[in-house]
Parts: sequence; structure tokens; C-alpha cells
Amino acid sequence: MRFFPTCLLLAATILTISACARPSVPTATPQTEHPQTPPTEHHHELHLPPVGPRVSASLDGKTAEVVLADVPHTGAAASLAQVWKVAFPAEDATLLHFDLVGSDGFRPASRPACTRLLTGAEIAAARIDVVTHDVSFDSVAKLPGCYRVKAVVRLEASRS
Repeated sequence: MRFFPTCLLLAATILTISACARPSVPTATPQTEHPQTPPTEHHHELHLPPVGPRVSASLDGKTAEVVLADVPHTGAAASLAQVWKVAFPAEDATLLHFDLVGSDGFRPASRPACTRLLTGAEIAAARIDVVTHDVSFDSVAKLPGCYRVKAVVRLEASRS
């Protein structure tokens, strides 16, 4: 029965070789913490309803639809004051106060830092992207981020 010890030796050799040839199990590498992305001013902006080519403007119960691509613009942005002028050419924006409404119904006044309406002068410092409808302000306007509404679909004016 010389065959049995030889088989046993052969099996042990194969196991030893296969154990050495087996790739080592990787050790867990420490996970580096990714710096968290700063929270956006509007947590809802990732899932905004789509905007069309128009923005509506309203005053005293009257509404006008403005096609943003038809408003004179530089690059992809048009002045909100110019949008107002196209909607209501006879109304002086400097005498009015404005509220912006996003496609999801967001209004700046829903945030504690932005409870007051925008002035006509602040609207003159605002620009709206004709594709995304995102509102930004010139650097001279020192306004909290909640006034930078994404996907604006409505510009509401009041005389108060």
C-alpha cells in the first residue's frame, strides 16, 4: 500500500501550493472621509419640476407671459428688470416690490433670512438664465442666498 502515502503526500503538496498561490484577502483600507458637499441653500433644487420657455409676471390681478428667449439678453442671462419691462412696459419697477416663485412653489419668504420682498433696485441687479430660469444677482446686491431662486416661473409684483 505504497500508493496511499504517496497520494496523501501529493494532496498535502497541492494544498500547500494552492494556499500559497491563492490571492491574499485584501485588508480593509481606511476610508478617507470625503468632505461633505456644502448644503445647498435650497434642498429641493435637485428635483425641481421642469420649466418651459416662459415666465409669468403679475401685478394688480393682471398676468403677462414673457418668453425669456425673446427678452434681450447677454449670453444665457437676461435682466429681470428687462423681463418686467417686456411684461408691463408702463409700470415702473423701481416703485414696486417683487416676489419670485420657483417651479416647485418655492418663495424666498419661506426662509427666515429672506422674509422681505425684493425692491425694484434689487430686481435691476438680478439676472435670470433663459434656459434654467435660475436667478442670480450682481455682486453689488448683498442678498442672502435664498433670494437666488432656482427654476423661476413667476415674478409677482406689488405696490406695497
